[in-house]
Amino acid sequence: GLTTYYGDYLLFRSGVFTEQQYFQTFDERLQKHFDNFGRFNLSVADSSFDTWLDGYAPGIPNRKTNIYDEGNLLAFVTDMFIRRNSKNEYCLDDVMRHLYKEFALKGMGFSEEDYKGCVEHYANASYDTIFQEYIHGVKNYESLLQEAMDYVGCELSLFPSTKFQESSLGFKVLDMAGVLKVSAVYPDSVSDKAGLSLNDELLAINHIQLKADGTGTGFSEWCSYFSKETIELTVSTMGIIKKIQLKADADKYYKIAQIKKKTGATDEQKRNFENW
Repeated sequence: GLTTYYGDYLLFRSGVFTEQQYFQTFDERLQKHFDNFGRFNLSVADSSFDTWLDGYAPGIPNRKTNIYDEGNLLAFVTDMFIRRNSKNEYCLDDVMRHLYKEFALKGMGFSEEDYKGCVEHYANASYDTIFQEYIHGVKNYESLLQEAMDYVGCELSLFPSTKFQESSLGFKVLDMAGVLKVSAVYPDSVSDKAGLSLNDELLAINHIQLKADGTGTGFSEWCSYFSKETIELTVSTMGIIKKIQLKADADKYYKIAQIKKKTGATDEQKRNFENW
């Protein structure tokens, strides 16, 4: 995740990425974070260890998190942690340089405790909470992201998906080789409770045959059209045809996540952003 963070961030710092392009990549990481509920089941540290067992196979839905997306966001949080506590005297760059000089150039590897100690050295503050609860734990760190963004005059924006089936029914759809299939189901949503499953093939909606259009837009429009009534989906689950009835409730499920600059950022926050 640290390499993922720097991969995007250095393109921004070097001028290859514009601010808008960098924020777009940041939004993609945020979206994957909020769409992956495995983050509440297996920590990014344990998911990283798990990668040595099964490679990058997705496995059981929501079982583990993505080490690159989660690691990227936690690297950003750590960078802001060091900057805030050192009053911008140090940052994550200093940690990377230290590990390179004191370990890599001497032909040595380093442990996670070495990394933790290095972060604490430059921040002059305890890294225990982030390390134990968010890197080795599965605690929701939305507040950490908000706090980190706030330091550089930015904010996290969350708003409902514009696709009715995502925001109001709780499932995502993809066109897979000309076939409409369920690509994700939000835990405990109306779709989840009704029995809709990952990879279900969508055949019809309220007795109207569905055809893939390459984008899934047509299906989303049909869902919106029937939004005020019960939606009956005809699906194929591993070759078994079944009917699933869905009725939207007041909850909003899948949301769009974005980082954006605050309109009322203070002079200090603006200086922090430029320093970053």
